[in-house]
Amino acid sequence: MDEQNNSPAESLVDGENRRAVSFATLAAVAVFFVYSIWAMLQADHYYFLGGGANYLSPLFAPELVGDSPQAFLGERWRWMPAWLPGSPALLLLWLLGLAAARRAIKECDCFILLIVERLLAFVGVIYLAALLYAAFSSMWFLSNMGQNSFGIRGGTVMLAASCISFLICLIALFSGPAGRFRRLSRNRSRVIAITLIILAAADLYIRLCSMGRMLDGHIF
Repeated sequence: MDEQNNSPAESLVDGENRRAVSFATLAAVAVFFVYSIWAMLQADHYYFLGGGANYLSPLFAPELVGDSPQAFLGERWRWMPAWLPGSPALLLLWLLGLAAARRAIKECDCFILLIVERLLAFVGVIYLAALLYAAFSSMWFLSNMGQNSFGIRGGTVMLAASCISFLICLIALFSGPAGRFRRLSRNRSRVIAITLIILAAADLYIRLCSMGRMLDGHIF
C-alpha cells in the first residue's frame, strides 16, 4: 500500500526533475547559439599568438582558410564576406545543438533523430581530429630565438578540456541504450549541451587573450 501511495508522488517529482533538466539543456543550447553567432560576426580574435602561443578557437577548427597559422589553405579568399568563417565547425556544432534541443523538448529515440545524430557523430570524428591538432599546437610556444619549446598554459588547458568534452560527446552519440555507456546515451542531450558550453568557454578565453583583456596563465 505504501509503495502504491508513494508512486504517484515519485512520478511527479521525476517528471519535474526531467522538465528542469530539459529546460537547463535548452537554455545552455540557446546561450551557445547566441554566443557563437556573436563570435562569428566578430570575424576576428578567434586565434591568439601572444607570447609565442598558437591557439585556435575550437569553434573555428579546422580552419581551411584564414589569418591564423593553422589555416590549411592559406589566406581567406577575396570573395568571402568578413563575417563568414573559413571553417565548417560552427555548422556541425549548430546541428548538434539543434539535435540536443529536439531531444530535450521531447525525449524520444525516433528513427530519424537517431540517424541524424549518428551521421553527425561520424562527421564529429573529423572535428575531434582538428581539435586534437589545435590542442597539440597549443603546447608549443615560439621563443625569441625562433625555436619552439614545450609548455602548458591556460589556453592549452582550455583546448585540452574541449577535446575531452567532445570525445565524451562522441561516445554518447555512438553508444546505444543497452551498451556499456548507456547512461551517456540516455543523457546525450545534456552531454551535448555541456560540451557546447565548454567549447564556447574555450573560445571566450582565447578571444579575451587576443583582445588583450586577459593574460594567458603560465603553468609551466
